[in-house]
Amino acid sequence: MRSSGGQSPTSSPADPSEAIGVDNARKTLPALINKALQGNPTTIRFETYCATIVGIDEDADLTGMPRFGVRESREKLSTLVADAAGSPSVLTRNGKPVALLVSAHTPVRPATSRVLATVGDSVAALLDDRDRHEAGIGIPGVDRAAAVLRPGRLTLAAGAPGTGTSLIALSAAATAALDAGASVLYAASGPTRSDITLRIIAARADVDYQRLRASTLGAAEQQRVGDFAPALRAAPLLIDDGSGLDPAAIAEVLDAAGNGIHLVVVDRLQTEPHPHRPLSGANVPQAVRELSHIAQQHQIPILAALDSADHGATLALGADLVLALTRTESGIQLRITETELGTQTEVPLLLDGSRARLLDRPTSAPTTERSGVTAIAAAQPTAVAAQPSPAPQHAEPVPAAPQAAAPVTAPKRAELRLATAEPAVDTEPNEAAEQDFDTDVPELSEREIGSSGPEELQWMIRQWVLEASEKHDGDVKAIEAALKRRAIPNVMELFARSRVGSRYDHTGFPPGLEIMKKQTRNGPDQIWEARPKWLSPSVHIGPPRLAEALDVNGAYLSAFKCHLPVGKLKHNLTGSYDPKTDGDGVVLITPPTWDHPHLPNPLGDRKEPGRVWITTATFRLLLRISKLDLCDAPKIHESWVAHSSEHLLETLRVALRDARQDAIRDGDEITLEFVKTMYSKFVSTIGESNSNSKMRRPDWMHLIRSQAFSNLWWKAHKAHEAGLEVIGVEGTDEFRVVGNWRAVKTKAGTLLFPEGRGLAEVKTKTANNKMIGGE
Repeated sequence: MRSSGGQSPTSSPADPSEAIGVDNARKTLPALINKALQGNPTTIRFETYCATIVGIDEDADLTGMPRFGVRESREKLSTLVADAAGSPSVLTRNGKPVALLVSAHTPVRPATSRVLATVGDSVAALLDDRDRHEAGIGIPGVDRAAAVLRPGRLTLAAGAPGTGTSLIALSAAATAALDAGASVLYAASGPTRSDITLRIIAARADVDYQRLRASTLGAAEQQRVGDFAPALRAAPLLIDDGSGLDPAAIAEVLDAAGNGIHLVVVDRLQTEPHPHRPLSGANVPQAVRELSHIAQQHQIPILAALDSADHGATLALGADLVLALTRTESGIQLRITETELGTQTEVPLLLDGSRARLLDRPTSAPTTERSGVTAIAAAQPTAVAAQPSPAPQHAEPVPAAPQAAAPVTAPKRAELRLATAEPAVDTEPNEAAEQDFDTDVPELSEREIGSSGPEELQWMIRQWVLEASEKHDGDVKAIEAALKRRAIPNVMELFARSRVGSRYDHTGFPPGLEIMKKQTRNGPDQIWEARPKWLSPSVHIGPPRLAEALDVNGAYLSAFKCHLPVGKLKHNLTGSYDPKTDGDGVVLITPPTWDHPHLPNPLGDRKEPGRVWITTATFRLLLRISKLDLCDAPKIHESWVAHSSEHLLETLRVALRDARQDAIRDGDEITLEFVKTMYSKFVSTIGESNSNSKMRRPDWMHLIRSQAFSNLWWKAHKAHEAGLEVIGVEGTDEFRVVGNWRAVKTKAGTLLFPEGRGLAEVKTKTANNKMIGGE
């Protein structure tokens, strides 16, 4: 009788029912070996596994079997018993083979030149994962759903260009080389070694891919690249991006490397023919067959990216596993299909193009009113995580990472190459001619778009920037122009996604009111927004002194946090109005008298006497001021109001705020300008604009603007209360003061006006500073 490796035991395995425990066997192992040499096998039991010690013939073929001395066998006996079904062990004494540890269930196998195996040969290895750690592709949701990388099997990651097939390949290679320390052959038919290296850095060091390519990273991003470089330098990743790359070339590398390579990634197979790429066009079906054969022959996993949106045709190619990627309105959908068994599962993903990676698509859960910030369980990068850092100074060039030496001896085809690769002025964008903007906002139903939290909206912003960057090949002016044209439809899509599943279903097109219709073609309607334009009378008197202009960052974006009516406005002629119970909209008032020349009038620079329609944002300001005894409460005559919420724009506000902060941190002027354009155009076009067909809420437009002006007034008032001399207030975001404003603190001991570019900070407009007084 022959056992699993072709050796000839001197006796048959004993009955498993008579097995002894592994602890007893460990104590008496030398005696058990002697019994086996005399033709008396002993069966050893460990948990559910049984293995038998048998003697061996002197001429037995023991090639390829692991060998263990008596002392080492005692220490590892539990593992050897568990592994015996798939891998018999040779027990040696003084280096000489004396016995075999084989499965107690090994069946009789005919003497033949064919290699015969049973299920028992592999069941222990399949069921006992203690010593088997197969690397996944680095996307947790996919790795939990299926074992994508299997020895001896070919997996195709297939999808239309732009769905992330190459990023699947990149993630798998990086995970194996960086996380598992396994040697990887990256067969690059399309991307260059530089492309591959830069994409790995962008994904793992969490830096912007396009700025990495252009060597324009901010200081914080440069630091992350520097921290990550040593790990990448040491990674056993072999890149072959030479010409003539085909399955024969891949097989050549594997043959030369012996067992030194543990994963092959092919990036990529192209269904469209390419004159200089053998892995394209009509060659693809044969290439898939040859790659499948290579995987089986070398018993290693091969993952190949395929540019094809035809799922049926991809399955017909005959790969063992197909990962089909398709773009949806909410991200990327990955379908896992076994050729013989059909579709196994689907995994929702997000394409984070700015970092050249695919991520699990997070699920969002609304807070008490969906009005609050949505909690997101977001997938994190597996390597260096981005840490908050101060706004970068002028970016230094990114140093090139040193070339890495490969730990695997490989032929000359496979070489390991490693090459790595501002200040934006934050002012409110002018409300430019809207014919410069695209007006086609995507038609999205709630079922199509799903609910999105701030993090997912940020990923969408990154993707739009990346798509524009790729389309215009890094031309900054062209990229900015393209993003500007898409700012209106893009921000409306962000808003639509942020509102799905909300507690309140807002009305996008309530009936129009006569008071909100423009009185002339290009003139205003009847709503007074209280825009300030004020200069203190003391500017021309007193000693000479410097008046510094302070700029409020992101004034319109901060004003997104205001009370907005949910439904259509309802008319109230009683003259009674309580903002706590009646909601928000517009009210007709008789303005109170203002007798404080040292402070701006909260109603702005209005000169006309008599009644005026104002927003409830301005009314709330007047009501608060009246409680400070600075003026009387305004007298109300009538109102148009509706139930309101302060949180209708909260998710959108948080997403734009965080995208803005990230752009400032990374020195990303393109994204910063894009975000500013989106929030300013949202305000200017939701009223009555041919550039935005998705909403007609002039009441929202007036309320947001008035809230921005109200916020500015309060900053001027706080400056006055802190002892600074307020000289002027103008527009949406500027007030001028005399005095050491940087040193002024609140009662809690914090700076009243922290300097910086965050939404809670101010910065100086040096060009608007001027000397006053002296007359």
